[in-house]
Amino acid sequence: MGKQAQGCKMVTLWLAALQLCNPEHMTEPVTFWVRVKVDAARAGDKELQLKTLRDSLSDWDPETLAFLLREELQGYKAVRADTGQERFNIICDLLELSPEETPAGAWARATHLVELAQVLCYHDFAQQTDCSALDAVREALQLLEAVRPEGQARDRLLDDKAQALLWLYICTLEAKMQEGIERDRRAQAPSNLEEFEVNDLNYEDKLQEDRFLYSNIAFNLAADAAQSKCLDQALALWKEVLTKEQAPAVRCLQQTAASLQILAALYQLVAKPLQALEVLLLLRVVSERLEDHAKEAGASCHITQLLLTLGCPSYSQLYLEEAESSLKRLDQSTDTYTLLSLTCDLLRSQLYWTQQKVTEGVSLLLSVLQDPALQKSSKAWYLLRVQALQLVAVYLSLPSDSLSDSLWEQLCAQGWQTPEVALIDSHKLLRSVILLLMGRDVLSVQKAAVETPFLDYGENLVQKWQVLTEVLSCSEKLVCHLGRLGSVSEAKAFCLEALKLTTKLQIPRQCALFLVLKSELELTRSDVDLCQSDLQQVLFLLESCTEFGGLAQHPDSVKKVHLQKGKQQAQVPCPPQLPEEEPFLKGPALELVATVAKEPGPIAPSTNSSPILKTKPQPSPSFLSHSPTCDCLLCASPVLSAVCLRWVLVTAGVRLAMGHQAQGLDLLQVVLKGCPAATKRLTRALQAALNHKTPLTPIPSLLDETLAQAYTQLALEGLCQPSNKSLWKVLESGLKFVTSRIPYLEPWRANLLLIQSLAKLAGLSCYIPQCFAGCWGWQPPLIKSPPDSEPSKTQSQKRPGRGRQQVASASLRLRLPSQNGLEGGGPPCTPKPPGRVRQAGPRVPFTVFEEVYSTKNKPEVPQAPRVQRRVQTRLKVNFSDDSDLEDPVSAKAQLAKEPKRRGTAGRGRARKGLNLKTDAVVAPGSTPGHPSLSGRSQQAKKVASRHCEEQGPQDTLCDQARLGPEVMRTIPEEELTGNWSEMSFEILRGSDGEDSASGGKAPAPGPDIATGERELLRRDSSKEELPTLCPDKGSDRDLGLRLPSAPAAIGLSTLDSICDSLSIAFRGVSHCPPSGLYAHICRFLALCLGHRDPYATAFLVSESVSITCRHQLLTYLHRRLSKAQKHRGSLEMTEQLQGLSLQERPGDVPLTRIQHLFSFRASGSGHFPQPEKERFQDCLVLIPSGVTVCVLAVATLQPGTMGNTLLLTRLEKGSPPVTVQIPTAQNKLPLSSVLSEFDAIQKEQKENSSCTDKREWWTGRLELDHRMEALITSLEKSVLGCWRVLLLPSSEEPGPAQEASHLQEQLQKCGWKYPDSTLLKIVLSSASTLSPQDIQTLAYGLCPTQPERAQKLLSEAVGHLQGLPVPSDGHLVLVLDKDLQKLPWESMPSLQTLPVTRLPSFRFLLSYSIVKESGISSVLSQGVDPQRTFYVLNPHNNLSSTEEHFRATFSSEAGWKGVVGEVPSPKQVEAALTEHDLYMAWGWCPLP
Repeated sequence: MGKQAQGCKMVTLWLAALQLCNPEHMTEPVTFWVRVKVDAARAGDKELQLKTLRDSLSDWDPETLAFLLREELQGYKAVRADTGQERFNIICDLLELSPEETPAGAWARATHLVELAQVLCYHDFAQQTDCSALDAVREALQLLEAVRPEGQARDRLLDDKAQALLWLYICTLEAKMQEGIERDRRAQAPSNLEEFEVNDLNYEDKLQEDRFLYSNIAFNLAADAAQSKCLDQALALWKEVLTKEQAPAVRCLQQTAASLQILAALYQLVAKPLQALEVLLLLRVVSERLEDHAKEAGASCHITQLLLTLGCPSYSQLYLEEAESSLKRLDQSTDTYTLLSLTCDLLRSQLYWTQQKVTEGVSLLLSVLQDPALQKSSKAWYLLRVQALQLVAVYLSLPSDSLSDSLWEQLCAQGWQTPEVALIDSHKLLRSVILLLMGRDVLSVQKAAVETPFLDYGENLVQKWQVLTEVLSCSEKLVCHLGRLGSVSEAKAFCLEALKLTTKLQIPRQCALFLVLKSELELTRSDVDLCQSDLQQVLFLLESCTEFGGLAQHPDSVKKVHLQKGKQQAQVPCPPQLPEEEPFLKGPALELVATVAKEPGPIAPSTNSSPILKTKPQPSPSFLSHSPTCDCLLCASPVLSAVCLRWVLVTAGVRLAMGHQAQGLDLLQVVLKGCPAATKRLTRALQAALNHKTPLTPIPSLLDETLAQAYTQLALEGLCQPSNKSLWKVLESGLKFVTSRIPYLEPWRANLLLIQSLAKLAGLSCYIPQCFAGCWGWQPPLIKSPPDSEPSKTQSQKRPGRGRQQVASASLRLRLPSQNGLEGGGPPCTPKPPGRVRQAGPRVPFTVFEEVYSTKNKPEVPQAPRVQRRVQTRLKVNFSDDSDLEDPVSAKAQLAKEPKRRGTAGRGRARKGLNLKTDAVVAPGSTPGHPSLSGRSQQAKKVASRHCEEQGPQDTLCDQARLGPEVMRTIPEEELTGNWSEMSFEILRGSDGEDSASGGKAPAPGPDIATGERELLRRDSSKEELPTLCPDKGSDRDLGLRLPSAPAAIGLSTLDSICDSLSIAFRGVSHCPPSGLYAHICRFLALCLGHRDPYATAFLVSESVSITCRHQLLTYLHRRLSKAQKHRGSLEMTEQLQGLSLQERPGDVPLTRIQHLFSFRASGSGHFPQPEKERFQDCLVLIPSGVTVCVLAVATLQPGTMGNTLLLTRLEKGSPPVTVQIPTAQNKLPLSSVLSEFDAIQKEQKENSSCTDKREWWTGRLELDHRMEALITSLEKSVLGCWRVLLLPSSEEPGPAQEASHLQEQLQKCGWKYPDSTLLKIVLSSASTLSPQDIQTLAYGLCPTQPERAQKLLSEAVGHLQGLPVPSDGHLVLVLDKDLQKLPWESMPSLQTLPVTRLPSFRFLLSYSIVKESGISSVLSQGVDPQRTFYVLNPHNNLSSTEEHFRATFSSEAGWKGVVGEVPSPKQVEAALTEHDLYMAWGWCPLP
C-alpha cells in the first residue's frame, strides 16, 4: 500500500505486546517486519532500509534484543533479494550487544563475525569498516579456539567451528577469483610490443595465445593442500557431530544441511570426488533427521551422478533406487517433485546407457526432453537441461549398430544431430546461467556492458559452485570430443577458456587436467615445444614445493574487526588508466620494425653474448616410481591418478615424436600397468567410503579411455616392426579390452582394427602399389632406367670427387648460378658469393665429398668456418659469408628433430631444409665439369646426402634421376643494375605482402617476370627438364614393405578379410568420425575395393576429405536453424504453429535439406557399403550438368607419414564414377617430394621477403618463381602423368563414346580385368592431348599381359579421334585433401584455359545447387554487384606508395566503402562480409 513506515510501527507495537511472553512467540512479527522493510527498500525508502529492530526497541534488554536481531538476520537470509545492507546493520548491532570479555559473549561474537564474513565476501562496505571477510572469519576462529564448552554445547561449538572453516575457504576462494579477474583485465590492455608479421600463417593460432598463461599459475598442489586443510577439518568436525546415534545439538540443523550442500559442491569443484561423496552421505543422514525428503532425494541423486562419473554403475543403481524411494514421500503437485523426478529419469537413462540398454534409455531421455516443465525459466531447471543435453550427446555418439535409425531420428527431431552440437549448446546454456547467477561472465575477459552483483541467498550459494563445476566438466568433454574429431583449434579455444578459469580459482587438480588436455592438442598440432611446456607446468603443479604467500596464509596477529553502521556507498566502476607515453618515446609502431625471425634450434655463439646453456635433462617425475599400493596425495586421488597417467601417455607421444622410441615404449608400459593399479585403489576407496564389502561389478571405468589410448599408441609403434610378435599380443589384448567396453570405446576399437589390417598387409612383404593389383584395372608399368642414367663404375672410380658430385647434384634442386658463371678448376667447394669480401683471418679450407652409393661410415668433413665477432640482434642485418648460415646441429639430430613451434624463417636469406639444389646440369654422356655448389647451408647438404644413402638401392630414386641437356643464358650485368634494382624496399616487400597469395605462396610467374628486362636467368623451354628430389623417407616404404623382384598381388580373399575388419571400423565411427582415423579407413578401404565396386570406391574417396569442415558446418547450420526457430517463435500467435515446424517457408534458406546433405549418418538397412552407396548415388544426381568434380586424395598405409599414392575420383552427372590409383613412388618426382618442395618454396619465400639487399631479393624472387614453375609442370607430367585427362571435360560428340565401346571389347580380350567404357570415353575425349608415352603407359598398365597389342589398339583409337577438339566449355571443381590443397593445381598447363573452382567437398557444390533452386536472391543466383564493394587499404600504415596509388581511385568509385590507413573494427568487417558482395584488402588484414 506504500505505507511501509506505518507497517513498521505496527510491528513495533505488536512486539511490545508480546514483550512478557516467551521470545519464540515473537518470530511471526519479526518475519512481518522483514517483509515490510524489503518492500520499503524496493520502494526506495533508504532511511527505513537502514533501520533495525534495535532502533525501534532500544529500551529492551540486550538478551531479548539479540534474539530478535538473530531472527531478523535469518529472515533476511531467506529473502530472494539483495539484503546485504540490512544484514550488515543487524550484525553491527549484534556485535555491540555481544561483549567479548565473557566466554558467552566471545562465542556469540564469533558466530556474528562468521555472518559478517558472509556479507563482506559479496558486498563492499569499505566506508563502514577497514576489515575484509578474511579478517572477520579469522578473528572468529581465534575466538572459537578459546571457547571451552561442556556437555551438548560441545556439538554446537564444533558445528560453529566447521561453519567458520567453511567460510574461511569460501572467502579465500572468492578473493582469489576476484584478483584473477582483475589481473586478466589488466593483461588485456593494448600494447605495441606484440609481434606483427605480414602474411602470417599462424595468425589464428596467435589469437589463442595467452602470454600470461603460465605466469598466472602461482599455485601448486602443496599450496592447495594447505589452503584446503580448512575444508578437511570442517568435514572431520561435522562427521564427529553428525554420525552419533543421538540427535546432534547444533545451533540450526537446517543451516548445517545447507552448509553441507555448499561443502559438497566445493569438493566437486576442486576435483575431490571421494570427499564429496562423504559429505553427500552426511547430508542424507541430516536430511533423514530433518525429515526433509526433498533434500534426501537430491543428495541421493548427487551421489548417483558422482558414482556414474567415476564409472561405477552398480553402486549408482543402489543410490538411484534410494532416491526414487524418497520421491514417493513427496507431494507430487510441487515443482520440487517434478524436478527431482525428471532428474531421476535422466540418471536412469544414463544408467541404461552404461548397461547397453539403449532403447529403454533413449525412451526415458525423450520423455524428459518432451516434458513441458523442462522449459521453465529458473537456474535449477537450466542445470537439468544441461544434464539432458550432455546425455543427448552421449547417445548420439553411439554407432548405428547400437542406436537404430528410428531412435536416432527421434533424437534429431528434438533439435540436435551431432554430439558436438549438443555439447556446445550445453556449454552455451551454462554460460547463460553464469551470467544470470553471478552477474558477469567469469569465462570471458571482456567486461559486460551491465554487471549485476551476485545475490548471496539460499540456493545461489550452492548453485554458484555447482555451475562452475558443470562448466569445467562440460569443457573437458568438449575438448576431448572436438580434439578426437580433429577440430583442434576449437578444442584449444574451449581448453584455454577452462584453463583460465582454473587459474582464477587456483585449483591445481583441474588446472593440471586441462594442461594435459592442452598438451595433447599441441602434440596433435605437431607443436612439440608447446606440448613440453604444458607438461612441465603440470609437473610444477603436482610436485613442486614452492611456497606461495598471499591470501591463504594466516598472519601472526589477527586483525580486530571494527564496524560502523551506515549506508553502503555505490561503487562507480572506472576503467584502469594506462600510463601516458612519454613524448620522446613516441615513434613508429614496434610491430612494424623488421626484426630477425626467431629460428628454432641453438644459436651460434658470439663474443658479445652469453654462452649457450646446456640442454636440461628431461624431468623424471617421482610418481613414476610409486608402488601400486601407494596412498600418497597423488595416488590416493582418482582425479590426480588419471592426470598423472594421461601425463605419462602424452609424454610417451612426445618421446616417440622426437625419435626416442625406447623411452616412449617404456612410458606406454607404465600406463598399461598404472591404469589397473589406479582402478584397484579407486575400488577400495569406494568400498571404504560407502561401507560396501562386496566388490564392484563391473570395475570402475574412469581410466578406460586412457588405457585404450595406450594400447592404440603401443600398437601403432609396433606397426613399424611387423615381424615383432609383441604387436599381435598388444593388438589381441587391446581389442579384447575395448570390445568389452563397447560402445563408448568404439573409436579406439576402430583404430586397433585399422592397425591390425595394416599389420596383416605389412606381414605379406610386398610392394605397396602391387598389394592391390587384383582390385584395380590399371597398374603402373615398371619403368626401367635408361643406360646412360647410371654412372659407370670406372668413371666414379677414376673421378671420385666429380662422380660423387654428379650423383649428389642429381638429387638437388635446380638453382640459378651466380652471375659470374660457373667456376672451374679445383675440387667442388662452397662458392664465394659475388660482390662480397671475406674477412681477414685464418680460414680452414673444406671440401664436400658426398658418396651416394657407399654405405660405409666416413669421417665428417669440417664445417665451414663462421664469421667472427657476430653480435646477436633482432634487427635485420646482412651477413658477409654464406657459411654463417650453417647450423651446428648434426644431420642425424636434424632428421630426428621434432617439429618446432611455428618454425618459419631463418637468419637473413638462409634457406635450410632437406631439399637441396644444384647449380649446373650435366648432359648425358658428357664429361661433368666442376659445377660450384650453391652458397647454401653445408649441413643441409649432409642431411640430403645421408638421406639418399639411407634409402636402399631399390628404394631411392636419386640414382635414377638425371637432368637432360639444357642451355643457360644470362642477361648482361647492366640490366641487373637498372631501375628495378634501385626500387625501394617498401615496393620489394610490398610485392610479397600485396601480390602473393596468403601464407607466402609464390604464384606462378607471370609474363612480366618470366620475360623482359626483369628476367635474370632463364632456360630454353624446349629443353627444360624437371628437377628431381630424393623421395621422402617417411613414406609408404616405412611400413616394412619391399620392392620384390617379381611383383605379386595379394589374393582377393586376403583383401576381403581386411575389408571385413575395415568395414567394422568404418561403421563404428562413420556416424561421428574422427577426421584422421576416418580418412585413413576410407582410403584404405578404397584401395582394397578398387574397380571391383566403383561406386563404393568413389564414395570412400569423396568421404575421406573435408571431414573437419563438415563437422564445423553442421555446427553452424544448427546455430542458424536455432536462430531461425527463435525468430519464428517471436511471431504473432497465428504464425507460431507454422514457425515451430521444421518445414521452411518459400524464400527461406533450406537449412534442413543442407543439414541432411552434410550429415555423416547414412540411414538405411543393409551391410556395408550398400546404404552408403545408395545415398551417394542420390547425391550424384544433384551434380549440375556440365560440371566435373575431381576428388584428389593421398593414400598412405603408414599413419602419420606422407604417402606417394594418389587416389583420383571423377564425378559427373549421368555417368558412373571413375577412380584411379596413381602410385608415384617410382616416378621421377614422387608426390611426397613435390609437397616437400612446395613447403620449402613457401619457407624460402618468407625468408626472401625479409631480405634487405635488392639484388639478392630479386635473385631469390626469380629463383623461387622458376622453381614454382618447375613444380607446377611436374604436377602434370610426373604426378598425374597420363591421368591428367581425367581433369578435362568429356566430349559430347558421339565419336569418343563409340570408339570407347569398340575399344573396350578389344582391350578386354587383351587381359583388361575391369573394363570400363566411361574411363575410355574420358581418355579418348582428350585424344589430342595424349602423347605416345601416355598411350604406352595406359596400355602397359591396363593390359600387362599383352601390352604391345593394347598399345597398338589404343594408338589406333586415338588416331581416329586426333582431329577432335578438346572440349573447353565444361567447369572443373577440384576437391583436394588437406595435404594437396596447398599445391597450385589450377596453374597446370592443361587447366589454364578451363574454369576451375575449389570446394572443400562435392557436397558444397550440391548445397549451392539446393540454395539456387530455392529461389533465394544471393550472389550465387544474381552474381557479384561491383558497386557493393568494401575495401581495406594499407591497414598498418606500412604501404604508403600503395595507398597513394589506389586511394583516389577507390574513393571515386560509386557505392564503394572502406577504411584507409587503419585496421577495420570487427563490426566493420562483419558488415562488410554480410552487406557487400566484394571484399578487397591491400595489406595484411586478417578476418575475425
